[in-house]
Amino acid sequence: MSAADFVIAHATDLAADGGIAFAHGVALARDGGCTLVSLHANPTAGVAARDLPTAEALQAAWAAEGGPAPAAVVHERRTHDCCEDPVDTLLDAMRTLQPDLLVVGTHRISSLGRLFKGSVSEALALNSVCPTLFLPIGEGGFVSAQGINTLARVLIPIGDEAAAARAIETVTRLAERCDVAHLDVHLLHVGAGDPIAALALPEAPRWTWHRRAAEGPLTRAIGAAADAVGAQLVVMATQGHDGVLDFLTGSHTEQVIRHSHCPVLSVPIA
Repeated sequence: MSAADFVIAHATDLAADGGIAFAHGVALARDGGCTLVSLHANPTAGVAARDLPTAEALQAAWAAEGGPAPAAVVHERRTHDCCEDPVDTLLDAMRTLQPDLLVVGTHRISSLGRLFKGSVSEALALNSVCPTLFLPIGEGGFVSAQGINTLARVLIPIGDEAAAARAIETVTRLAERCDVAHLDVHLLHVGAGDPIAALALPEAPRWTWHRRAAEGPLTRAIGAAADAVGAQLVVMATQGHDGVLDFLTGSHTEQVIRHSHCPVLSVPIA
């Protein structure tokens, strides 16, 4: 399977070392044999694609810290300038690229602050047709300081059966692609009923399935469950904003992203 079969887009803000999102993009591309494309919108005067961080330099830094020897990673660096708004510019670039996964860093700030300031990361995900991996800036992820993918525990909140199936298919495909040895997948349902019982779960030695139930406000229940199982990734199926209240306070996925201490994978559904 060639690198071109799976493309990871990384939206960069020109952090000197690429930041946590870049680290995860490089590690996933390395382990999965994927193409990694770093995108920077509306470059400032004098900034060119060659100025963006490189996978080679990051892997060399990992190796110096005792990590694995650098491996070949297909890494393209691009700047794109078409619109005044950085979100529109990145979306224009992604329409041509058509990535399989978008990787972005996001700050944990208040809902009110986001309403007026806006979040480039969330706006990209809301308008993207591919899954988006949000990495909380200032928090740890599942790639170690030595560049090792440590992903082992995932939490998937379960709503309706179709959305659950899409979330499960996406995370197991990504884990399989990146050769994750074993994954404990915790399925969480909040409220009445038991939709988890109706799910057809993939059968493979590398997956272990756990079922959990909770009561109370959804976002709070998800956060509590993530802490309880030591989740390294929360996977949320999302349909974007459904109404005025969602626009003001954010969808459940956005609320989880804003409060999560671990990465969140947003999976769009039709």
